[in-house]
Amino acid sequence: MKLSRAAALAALILSTGLACGPPDSERARESPAAKAVTGLWQKAVEIYRENRDWYPEKAAIVSEVRNGSNKFLSLTEMFFILRLSGGAPMQILLDRSLRNGVDTTAKMRSKAKFRHLLEGIAVGEGGLFSVSMSDSPFDPDRQAAVSVTPREGTKVIRGRSCCLFDFSFSPGLKKGGPRVTWLGQAWLEDQSGMPVELAFSISPLPGKIRSARMVYHYETEPGPCVVKDMAITGTGRFLFIKRHFKVTTTYSQYRRAPSAAVKR
Repeated sequence: MKLSRAAALAALILSTGLACGPPDSERARESPAAKAVTGLWQKAVEIYRENRDWYPEKAAIVSEVRNGSNKFLSLTEMFFILRLSGGAPMQILLDRSLRNGVDTTAKMRSKAKFRHLLEGIAVGEGGLFSVSMSDSPFDPDRQAAVSVTPREGTKVIRGRSCCLFDFSFSPGLKKGGPRVTWLGQAWLEDQSGMPVELAFSISPLPGKIRSARMVYHYETEPGPCVVKDMAITGTGRFLFIKRHFKVTTTYSQYRRAPSAAVKR
């Protein structure tokens, strides 16, 4: 069944005491400081390993669409409940849906078949992003598909001093999927290596999408290190008409999955 634009957009949518290192030159790679900074990335990988079996029980997706002149067209809000038990696939239940403030829950439940919020991100009418919330450049099993370069300087994000890394990640190399590459930046806390922010684009883009930028924010308070929210902004052409879109997904009420239900 072909999804409406609102449904498709809704589916669019998971210690070193040294300063951050110098640019990625041969000398920098050999220096103790550069090695220590590169070690931060490995700490992020270990943090991911320790927390990858947590999943959100609730997700809220807010999609805003504007025309080529940036005039507001629509606002779609969708609220989901996620359930996981035993070895069964995760259930995604639409709790409530609003379009421009009007309740559309019954209509969306009858017409839309939603993809797994943690397994795929779709956009537009039939277009598909080959991006998955279950993919991560910090996945210890995928490091052969990751290239990392530490950069100079630090940045304070939500009260945490962070180091910057440029990275590229090709998740399809392991699964035999499309050869899509993530290109972007990762900000890691400069002492613990905890991921704080991830910003990237993908290449190539789906046919109807002209530009897209994804930003993940991680939960950094005491508790599991998980994706707190993600925002996707971009432009595309739907039915040959230019559109600007912004989709923000917020995840909450995380809990640890039963080990039998987590398959990596």
